[in-house]
Parts: sequence; structure tokens; C-alpha cells
Amino acid sequence: MSEPLAGGIYDRGGTVQKSMLSVLTLLFGWLGSHKFYAGYDNAGAIYFVITVLGLVLTLYELIWITTHVFGSERHINAAFFILFAPLVVSVIEFFLLQKQSEFEIQNKYPGTRDPLTLVFVAQAVFLLLLLLPLVFRAFSG
Repeated sequence: MSEPLAGGIYDRGGTVQKSMLSVLTLLFGWLGSHKFYAGYDNAGAIYFVITVLGLVLTLYELIWITTHVFGSERHINAAFFILFAPLVVSVIEFFLLQKQSEFEIQNKYPGTRDPLTLVFVAQAVFLLLLLLPLVFRAFSG
């Protein structure tokens, strides 16, 4: 670990701003963008893989569970739970993040010096390619 800078903040990479981290967590946390921004690439990749797996299972390979609620039979696609898990976790992370000071965020998250444009563009392109068959199917018949 490097030497502490003024105020006890360690220089471990790029600077993580609380406002940017909050916006990414709330809007794109389900894709793992906030984890990539904070320097946790593996955690960001896990978020992204779970979201893509949830999308694939929700849109293409349905997993139906039959339940009996209030005397009637209901069918639930279990893949919705996989799809919404990263969203729920990122909303919880957003509220926990709001309790932290800028100083705590600077010490907790290493940040990254790498440009993240490629990561965000790759996420967008992959999701677009994943959803493209649905668009073609909707307009073809």
C-alpha cells in the first residue's frame, strides 16, 4: 500500500467521487458499472454475468414455477428473481453509500486509472445484441 496523502487518504488509483459512484450505483448498478468505476472489476463482472444470465433465462429459456395462492394456480417465471437480484443489491448499496462520507469512500474504494468508456460501451453493445432477436421477432410477425 502506498503512503498516505494529506488527510490520511491513500493513493491507490484513480479518484472515486461519491456523486459519480452514487449515480452509477442507482442507474446502472444492475450492470455492475459502479463496481468497475470503484476499481472492483471482478465484482462488476459478476453483476454483469448475473444480469445477462437473468435476461437470457427470462427472455429465451423460461423457468416456470407453479404456485397455488389463495385457491388459484399461478405461474411465475423463476428467472425474474435472477434478473432482479443485481438490481435489488445495487439499490441497497446506493442507500448504504449515502451514509458514507467522501473521506470514507476515498479510503474504501481503490478506483481505477483505466478509461471506463470501453467497459460501458461493451455492456451496452452486448445488451443490444442480446435483445436484438426480440426486436426482430416483434416486427417480423
